[in-house]
Amino acid sequence: MSFWRGKPGQIAPVALLLLIAFAALPFILYFISRPTEAPSAEPVVVGARDHNRGQEQTSPSIGMTVGDSGFGTVTEAPLKLVEMDQNAVKGPPNLPAIEPAIARFLRPMPEIETGGPKPGPDGTIMCTLEGPAVWRGHLELRDGCLLLAEEGGGESLLMLPTYAVSRDAEGYLSVASPPFTPENTLRVGEREGRFTGKGCSQLSYLPAPPALAKTCSVDRVVNVARLGRTPICSNAELQRIERARREYRETSARIRAEHDRCVAGGKRADQCPPPMIPYPVELDAPACRNPDGKRISLPTR
Repeated sequence: MSFWRGKPGQIAPVALLLLIAFAALPFILYFISRPTEAPSAEPVVVGARDHNRGQEQTSPSIGMTVGDSGFGTVTEAPLKLVEMDQNAVKGPPNLPAIEPAIARFLRPMPEIETGGPKPGPDGTIMCTLEGPAVWRGHLELRDGCLLLAEEGGGESLLMLPTYAVSRDAEGYLSVASPPFTPENTLRVGEREGRFTGKGCSQLSYLPAPPALAKTCSVDRVVNVARLGRTPICSNAELQRIERARREYRETSARIRAEHDRCVAGGKRADQCPPPMIPYPVELDAPACRNPDGKRISLPTR
């Protein structure tokens, strides 16, 4: 066994090491316990290229801001007009659900088992008298949560069975549903979107998963089968709409005349055929726009 035999006033090497370690302990604890800094609210450089200008973008998509949480927010995007094209090229069936470069800015989309009627052998769902719900509205990305904001109020987390989230040719964040054509694509923030519910109308709204409900401040999920923008009508579609409206006016005039003759013959109004027929819903809200890009105005009935 050896003992330290140094000069008077000298410190043993072991004691010296212990003294240095003790003095450094506060600095070590400071760096260990220091919290990780939150991402900056400034746009994050992800190396995405603008398809038109070929310049480096400073955010994952045009118009997106990135908050302290690290997730993105998009509430506005310009309207994109596309022409109705029955022969539009469909997107590839193996599209990634989310473009890898922007996936980190979105929270997971909800997937919920509806527990409702199951599809038959041909893939359809029998809904008795009710059909799928249809909404007008727009998509918003808020702190990574993809929401459907309906016209007239009401917000829900979006649930799509099959979808592709990416940047379009102009760099805007877009969501597409099958068959992945321009008509079935919608920019996040683009107004006047069209949404068709999945399954029966009573299955359109579902309770949001608790974790997402708390994070996104939304208590319900909307079950959407297809989304898209309203295209500009083709000439054939404009002719079809005008023909259907003319037929409706002629049929309405004939039915009104039959009703009036019945009443004039001495019968009560409730004993005669109804004086009018319902206006076709598809003509009230056509699935396409005028050539000038505006919604087709409702006719005088």
